Amino acid sequence: MVLIEAGTWWWTNRVPVVRVPDRACGGALSGNAVAAILPEKGGEYQETLSSTFDPGGDDSLNIWCSMRAADRSALASYTWISPGVADGFENGTPIKLGETKGYTRAFIARLLVPCLSSGRERYSWLMVTIERFAKNPKDPVEVDDQRDPALMAELVADATRHVTQQLKCETASTLPAGPPVIGADAAG
Repeated sequence: MVLIEAGTWWWTNRVPVVRVPDRACGGALSGNAVAAILPEKGGEYQETLSSTFDPGGDDSLNIWCSMRAADRSALASYTWISPGVADGFENGTPIKLGETKGYTRAFIARLLVPCLSSGRERYSWLMVTIERFAKNPKDPVEVDDQRDPALMAELVADATRHVTQQLKCETASTLPAGPPVIGADAAG
């Protein structure tokens, strides 16, 4: 029994701690919030940035940052959507950042942002998304139903502030600092 306990202690102390920088995704996201949705141990933190901030881009999904540690990953992305799609888009606990609305769940958070910038007439809404995944789809990510949606909401708020500034949306200056309002207060 002592050998088993010693072996377990040795193995758990041998697994590397995941170290996320203070600011992740090129400085756009809180490193503490990113660390909270990734495993604490099991590998090195890695992120890949893309340079897809193009106000004249099409309506395809633009993944601008992927974050990985151990067997989990997260993506920060945005896409242009038409106003008709934005009108009925909601699937989770409501969130609100200033006048921008969206939803959050344990594995995804989205905000829909009006964005008028030079050269953007056809698509005037941005959908900013944070998603997280397990490498093996059959291996569910363990979640705390109360804590995780709030963490995802905090990340999508940071991502929205960053994306709207990069794309020079007129709403960028109106987005408040801090986490979004979550729940019934955000629905109204």
